[in-house]
Amino acid sequence: MSEEKEASPCFGGVPTDLDVREMREKYPDSGLTQGTAITYDDIAKITGCKIRSNRWKTITNRWRRLVQNDSHIIIGCRNQCFVVLDDVEKTTLSCDMLNQAVRKTKKSVKVACLVDRKALTEDDKKRLDTVTNRQRSLLAASQIKGKLELPEMV
Repeated sequence: MSEEKEASPCFGGVPTDLDVREMREKYPDSGLTQGTAITYDDIAKITGCKIRSNRWKTITNRWRRLVQNDSHIIIGCRNQCFVVLDDVEKTTLSCDMLNQAVRKTKKSVKVACLVDRKALTEDDKKRLDTVTNRQRSLLAASQIKGKLELPEMV
């Protein structure tokens, strides 16, 4: 195994391009079919980083994001592996992400309620109004729970 790569103290950190390119060469998008599993150890060998180190997370997150953007493949995590998700798992992930957004929005509402509008400038009041309108919209939409008929996605 190669020596672990450490981030330098220079501005902007160490580029991830080389590591991501190596990962994509070893695991090309065309070979990533539903259910494909890639162990964390395999990725650690490619990157030379300790599993779950900040550098390792940065590289793997970028790799997963690029694969998703380029090939519409979602790579999740399960049992010390990266796994290409099937449609049921993608649906579950989407639901989980929405539920997290709703919980975050509820926390955001609590913070917004603690703001003293008298202490704000006109611009800050407009920003607060925009935020509270967005919060209201998201929370209202989250309570519809499937009553809305959406167009079919292909």
